[in-house]
Amino acid sequence: MVRPRAAILLIGNELVRGDVADANGPLAARELRRAGVEVGSFHTAGDRVGEVEAIIRRSGENDHLVIVAGGLGPTDDDLTRIAAARAFGRELVRSPEAWEQIQQWFVQKGRIPVPGNERQAEFPEGSEWIENRQGTAPGFCYRDGETTYYFLPGVPREFRAMFVEDILPRIRREYSLPPPREMLTLKSFGLSEARVGTILSRLSESIPEVAVGTRFSFPEIWIDLEADAPGDLERADAWLRERMGEFIFGKGEDALESVVGKLLREKRIRLATAESCTGGLISHRITQVSGSSDYFERGVVAYSYQSKTELLGVDPGVIESHGAVSEPVARAMAEGIRARSGAGLGLGVTGIAGPTGGTVEKPVGLVCFGLASGDGTWTREERLFGDRAMIKHFSSEVGLDWIRRYLLNLGWGTSGRRGKGER
Repeated sequence: MVRPRAAILLIGNELVRGDVADANGPLAARELRRAGVEVGSFHTAGDRVGEVEAIIRRSGENDHLVIVAGGLGPTDDDLTRIAAARAFGRELVRSPEAWEQIQQWFVQKGRIPVPGNERQAEFPEGSEWIENRQGTAPGFCYRDGETTYYFLPGVPREFRAMFVEDILPRIRREYSLPPPREMLTLKSFGLSEARVGTILSRLSESIPEVAVGTRFSFPEIWIDLEADAPGDLERADAWLRERMGEFIFGKGEDALESVVGKLLREKRIRLATAESCTGGLISHRITQVSGSSDYFERGVVAYSYQSKTELLGVDPGVIESHGAVSEPVARAMAEGIRARSGAGLGLGVTGIAGPTGGTVEKPVGLVCFGLASGDGTWTREERLFGDRAMIKHFSSEVGLDWIRRYLLNLGWGTSGRRGKGER
């Protein structure tokens, strides 16, 4: 059988304006490639009927599969159904079954559908509707000659569930595709892209059976491994961990905050945070993990000088002598939050996120950290880069990774030097 070829069409004014970064296209492309489908083209279009109609027509001329994401909502600018009907020369007809499913969704949520929701049950005549168990917008499938079109909602959570759980199995059955290749994603933090690239080049020479790719998810680097045999992936995993193990914090769906939470739970240590420049971002990331109340005691955002003194007990003289962004103040913040909370670990962070506030001595991106435990207190200084949002996120990553390293008795991470303090 001929290897199927696919086109991916992403629809939405927010995408072409650059207001929103697309997540659906990369997911679809990776999963299709893994299934043995060639992805021949990507298209992005705004919410304009004529433009979408034209792309649907062109894709059908060259591809076996067309995956369309977006434009199935209840508002007036959700026009994908109309564009599809025109491209196929069909009328839009309402599916009673789809409308029933939409109404049931609203009943379960204790809400009432609006007139626009009724349009979500309309599809080009001859289509098969596809249930959306995550939201109100059903998808639909239409076959025209040798081409099968799948239309799915653009909300990433809804798209992912429908594509992975419903569409991919259909495609595998239709084209009798072999089982997907084995895949493994390792997540790392603390090494430069150049350094990781050098290591991966050596991996490809040592284990050529494994296909290697990287993704930069600031400030992390994710390493994607693919192979036909699980044993080859295991060899590659072991090879990488031998050379960059302390910088690999997780795999698959792991997030750094969930890895830290698991370690805190295993070691029965509670954490408290005192944040200034990160504005509570570290606490937010930690509490994004379900069950974090098992190990997270509290978080304090102490932004002003006065709050650092009143809430954390930082000596005003220390701030006066060293400045609010300094290792002595980070130390006092960490020790203060630990003492007041009774937690086993206290993390303090203070810095200059910019774009204003920097000086020659203390530039934008200077961030100081303190980590206090029953064994002692350590401090470290980092010079981070990026805009304000990037520096805040980078700081939260460094703080979380330092906790991970402490709990695993590793080194000190990104700077490559030991923090100051006593054991």
